[in-house]
Amino acid sequence: MVENLSRITADELMDEADIYVVDKEFNWTYVITHETGLCGPYFSSKS
Repeated sequence: MVENLSRITADELMDEADIYVVDKEFNWTYVITHETGLCGPYFSSKS
């Protein structure tokens, strides 16, 4: 669990693969897949 995620930027996560970041209630999800350069990163939120 990461506290105060607002200090982390998407650029800091770009060297990661297969990472999923969600809030406690799963209202939003940020995903970086292992297909670097081909797909993503992805962001989704509940409507």
